[in-house]
Amino acid sequence: AISSALLLSCAKFVKTTLKTSAQLLQFATDQSGGGQENTVLQLLAMVKDLPPLNCSNCGEEECKDGQPVLSWDKVTQGCKLTINTQSRFWSTVALAGKVFIVVSVNQQEQRVTVKHPNNNTFEHSIYYCNMPVYCYKCD
Repeated sequence: AISSALLLSCAKFVKTTLKTSAQLLQFATDQSGGGQENTVLQLLAMVKDLPPLNCSNCGEEECKDGQPVLSWDKVTQGCKLTINTQSRFWSTVALAGKVFIVVSVNQQEQRVTVKHPNNNTFEHSIYYCNMPVYCYKCD
């Protein structure tokens, strides 16, 4: 028998990676005939009963991947961001899709220090012309 702690860990993983009913159904049908049907049903029942899980990157229950960072209160060290291509802060869109890692956030001064994709770090304002400079880059 699978330990309940392992099953709970798996249920949390399934809940964070399979977001739609169609994805959950596909997961269940993919397991059909493999001999683990009872475990899969138990796992899906646990997923249904789990409380909402927040995204590990943006900290939100409903993941904000690709959306501008409007509130920096949940942005922590290690958070992954990408440039907001709507912001005029960026002189080039060559950085679009590149991942920036948050090193620190200064809420009081509204500044952020990030690790650039080329491994340099730099600090700048969170907003440019009242528009967020970054979007979330959640996995």
